[in-house]
Amino acid sequence: MNLADITESRAAEEALRDRERSFRVLLESNPHPMWVFDVETLAFLEVNDAAVRHYGYCRAEFLTMAITDIRPREDVDPVVDRIRKRTPDAEARARRHRLKDGRVIDVEITSGPLEFAGRSAVLVAVTDMTERKKLESQLRHQAYHDGLTGLANRARFLDRVEHALALRRQDGGSLAVLLLDIDGFKTVNDSLGHDAGDALLCGVASRLVGALLSGDTAARLGGDEFVVLVESVGGIRGRDPEATVRRILADLARPFTVCGREIFAGASVGIVVGGGGDRADELLRSADAAMYRAKAEQPGSYRVFQPSMHEAAVARLELHGRLRRAVEADEFIIHYQPIVSLTDGAMIGVEALVRWDDPVAGLVSPADFIGAAEETGLIVSIGDSVLRQACVQIAEWRAERPGLELSVSVNLSGRQLADAGLVATVRDILQETGVPAELLCLEITETVLMRESDSNLARLHDLKALGVRLAIDDFGTGYSSLSYLRQFPVDVLKIDKSFMDGVARDVEGRSFVKAIVRLAQTLRIATVAEGVEDEAQLETLRRVGCDRAQGFLFARPQPAAELGAILRSGWPLATGELQAS
Repeated sequence: MNLADITESRAAEEALRDRERSFRVLLESNPHPMWVFDVETLAFLEVNDAAVRHYGYCRAEFLTMAITDIRPREDVDPVVDRIRKRTPDAEARARRHRLKDGRVIDVEITSGPLEFAGRSAVLVAVTDMTERKKLESQLRHQAYHDGLTGLANRARFLDRVEHALALRRQDGGSLAVLLLDIDGFKTVNDSLGHDAGDALLCGVASRLVGALLSGDTAARLGGDEFVVLVESVGGIRGRDPEATVRRILADLARPFTVCGREIFAGASVGIVVGGGGDRADELLRSADAAMYRAKAEQPGSYRVFQPSMHEAAVARLELHGRLRRAVEADEFIIHYQPIVSLTDGAMIGVEALVRWDDPVAGLVSPADFIGAAEETGLIVSIGDSVLRQACVQIAEWRAERPGLELSVSVNLSGRQLADAGLVATVRDILQETGVPAELLCLEITETVLMRESDSNLARLHDLKALGVRLAIDDFGTGYSSLSYLRQFPVDVLKIDKSFMDGVARDVEGRSFVKAIVRLAQTLRIATVAEGVEDEAQLETLRRVGCDRAQGFLFARPQPAAELGAILRSGWPLATGELQAS
């Protein structure tokens, strides 16, 4: 070999060493695991520090292993097959690798052929996809599951129903959709707070799943609405959806413990049975219509869908829209009914009773729209309007007749009582109208009052601090106890009109009313009997010691102008001393 050949050979060797040094620098500086393996033996020829750190093997261990040693056992044969049959290229591929501690991770590898130390080899770069896969799985789960309860969400449920309908088109069978709405959930949420409401929803979801059989699907649609798919109904192997509902209702009937309190939360349920010719969204609407019928007729029960229910659902939707427009147009007016002292027959106050003056339907009774107002939350706006109108009217009557001490009673809904702005609204209206606070009596039904919460109790005390009086309406229809009455700052008990029929006719009815009056007297609370319609009832109420009464015997609810005429006609009015009793 001449000098020129030796020089050329040495230059080639130096160039090769430079390439190897550059390769090793690139290999070690790469933050991702990398290695080189022999195509024939599959043995590791070189690994970088990132691979050592990530996989848990030291470099010496790696160099005694083959690439099959880092694959799960079930993946070994396929990977050897792939390597033998084709030359690796730069395409990124998903694989699974096993770490030294036994954990299996998802990876993406990019590989390419090279010659390494005189051998045919493959260079591999690895990206750990485990966290990304976990995130993707979480995102897929979130896309199809409710974030609070973990149940399927609306999208997932509708997908399941469509799949079940496709099967029913093949076998001619039926399925059922059950839609549940939790009775009284809004009160729990408003009274005890959203954390309590969320805890209750999770408890309901758990019991719902526990009541279902294998193959049934439970989902949360949102708010306090849940839905169940029973995929096979009727036939030898089919299920009875009504039996499923009865199991669910029995489980929900047991009390829940939420935030240290015992809470009862039943549900109203709608059932619809469908087949291959139906659509998922139509079935859901039908179940919703049946649920609303159950809630309207008997909360805590269930109803099976009938076509006529769609008409009621459309009417309810239209009513909600009309109510919203009525609030915007201020279409609500007040009729007033006198409250009379049973001592001397003097009118000591009036109750403000809302009516809807619909331009199309005429005067609408509260029985026909209050429920819808509660559902939509419009009751708060309507209640504020009634309170303002009533105080403005009392102020006008006082201006016409100086010294008039006529009080006005205004009903508060559960939603109004739960409204954090209630006290400020009452204070502002009293200041704007100039009505003395003691002439305003706010009435809360017994059932609403018994849904006690710290915030509601504090709100009642704040109202008392303004100087207004508080009454329990419909007393005797709920479950009040002496401890509750002592706890709440109550001034008046209004005895429900349902007790008036028996008060003059039978001993039991008279004894019940007498017991209420005695209880009120012990607590120094005034009593008002509602729904008095005849002289016999009036005389009995006087004998048992009831303080006041209202009803058709004295006057029907009437517009402000008509009652104003009665006031001017000379009906005896209470003195300030009697009014304050």
